Amino acid sequence: MSKHVLIRIILLCAVLFCVKSVHSQTSLLLRGGADISSNMIHHIVHDRDGVMWIATDNGVNRLDGAKNTVITNDKASSNTFVYTYEDSKRRHWLCSTDNIHLYDSNTHKPKIIEAFAVDGDKLKIHAEMMIERKDGTLLVCTSGHGVLKLMEKDGKMKFQQVSILTMKPEVLREAYYFVSCMVEDSYGCLWACTEKGIIRVDKKGKSRKIDCCDESKNRHFSFISLSRDGNLWCGNNAGGAWRINQKTLVADPVQGLAGLGVTCIVANRTNEVLVGTNDSG
Repeated sequence: MSKHVLIRIILLCAVLFCVKSVHSQTSLLLRGGADISSNMIHHIVHDRDGVMWIATDNGVNRLDGAKNTVITNDKASSNTFVYTYEDSKRRHWLCSTDNIHLYDSNTHKPKIIEAFAVDGDKLKIHAEMMIERKDGTLLVCTSGHGVLKLMEKDGKMKFQQVSILTMKPEVLREAYYFVSCMVEDSYGCLWACTEKGIIRVDKKGKSRKIDCCDESKNRHFSFISLSRDGNLWCGNNAGGAWRINQKTLVADPVQGLAGLGVTCIVANRTNEVLVGTNDSG
């Protein structure tokens, strides 16, 4: 994606998230250096209190309507944040390029929550996204270390590397280390975008690869989402998007996207499918 296209997308996102009301359509343009800490924006989200969180290359900007608080690390950790997430307990998680942090509302500082590999070694991880399952389990998709699971005991927290197939801290014969996106469907099954294609894991730990493209093509899928009608939509970095029937597990290609690298794909409330690409808007 070109720098100019990225900047236009960033500014469009800022405008959309700063609309005060449907009727007034009042908007605000945020610029790096003047209004926020960086022009390179990786993620924007509104929490349940209406606070906007903007993850950038230079900290996380927390805009509550009255002021902008820039959340940064000390020198021991990266200030490039790529993702923010609010869980059901209203905790705010901030993911940088080397750690997962829990936001402290008293100090306005991020606290590193350590992550551990299956063998017990500490990990420096690049988180791609977080999801919370229906049972409250928090999972982190990473680039290089597969899936991490939040473990809480006696007031202490850590992230443990687990197998995507069993959700237990074990290494299986076939491991998946690059997990870019994950979603849980209405049946409690997990769907994950990995370097080996789309993987579906049911509640009993039975896994299945979904055949979207042949083995000769790039099988690293970038994004998957669930629509209101029960279909799943996934996109491939190298080109193309597919609709997967949740019941039959049959994947059908979306027409007109075969040559486009798909970075995100989302079905809105009316089941219209919105597709973002890496060089074509």
